[in-house]
Order: sequence, then structure tokens, then C-alpha cells
Amino acid sequence: MPSSVFATRVPIGFIEGLRNRLFSCHIAWFYIRNFKPARWPAGSAQKYDKAVYSDDGDLLESRLGSPHGGYHDIDASPTLAYLIDHQVDLDIQRFLNLAVARREAEELYDIQRDPGCLNNLAGQSEFAEVQQQLAAQLHAYLRKTGDTRVTGHGDVWESYPRVSKLRWFPPPDWVTGSTGVLPSQKWLDARRPANYKLIADQKTE
Repeated sequence: MPSSVFATRVPIGFIEGLRNRLFSCHIAWFYIRNFKPARWPAGSAQKYDKAVYSDDGDLLESRLGSPHGGYHDIDASPTLAYLIDHQVDLDIQRFLNLAVARREAEELYDIQRDPGCLNNLAGQSEFAEVQQQLAAQLHAYLRKTGDTRVTGHGDVWESYPRVSKLRWFPPPDWVTGSTGVLPSQKWLDARRPANYKLIADQKTE
């Protein structure tokens, strides 16, 4: 039985199920590497209820939806609704942030002492050796398996067209703040709504 497990950031539901299994198997450490820490793990919080673009892709008219209405990668549930409705309560806000806020580039958890993975130990000097060891193991495995995130082609995942319905968001702050470059997505530009009918047709499921 291994004493540690490492992973790149994957959907939240998978992580929750995995850490429960790790605890039951007496795994000691859980290490996560987030290759895009400037991005929101559950998607941007706010989407457009309406957006109209010119043929050149310029936004002509828009109307923003609710401040936390964009989490379509999290299934609707009483828990999510409760967290959003009570976010002004600082104790509740903490758990909402744990679910939807940006993550650090590296995360390290002591599974047996912190099975909920609430206390990120990455960056703390007393755990530096464990963090470095697990980071090296993960990087070596990704390199060995040709993972595009370490071979310099990580944006390939954003080049595949989505065939289902789309929802539209304001430009992400990691682009507008000059902290990143928006990958070219010609398929997305071709589906950008140019009139009100398309807005209704392309509303998210």
C-alpha cells in the first residue's frame, strides 16, 4: 500500500470521493498540483444572462446574471444553495470558498489528521521535504506518460470543440489582468451569439 497519493487538479466531485478512499486505506499524504491556479476550479462565478456580439467578436450588449450563478460544473444541490444563500456568514463563507475559490499552485494534505483536506500544508517549512518529494514523483510520472501539461502543449485540451449548449462569461481576469493568454478557439468564436435568438437557443442545460 503506498503511503502517499498525488494528482493534478481534477473535478471537485472526483477529489471528494478520492480523499474518502484514501482515508479508509490509511494513505498518509495527498498532494495536488494545480497547473492553472489563476483559473476558477468550479468555473467563473458569474455568467451572462444575455450577451450579443458583433461579427468581429466585440461585445455589443450584455446583462450579467446572479453573482454565483455560473457554477454549472457543480450539480445543483441543497448544500450549494445553502452555501451561496448564507455566504455573508464568515463561517459559511469559508466552506463556499473551499468549494469554488481559486486554489494554490500546490496543495498538500495529511489525510489521516485532516481527512476533509481543509488545511493546506504546502509551503510550510516543516513539510517542505514531503512536498518536494511528492512534487518530483508527480512530475516524473507526468513526464514519463507524456502528459501535455509538462510537455508544453497543455492548451490542447481547450482546442476541442464543444458540441453541447454553451454559456457565455465576461473575459476572465487572468486575461484582462495580463496574467495569461486566452488560447485560440476558432470553434468558440464561430458560435458566439450575434442576436437574441441565439441567446435563447444556447442557454445552458
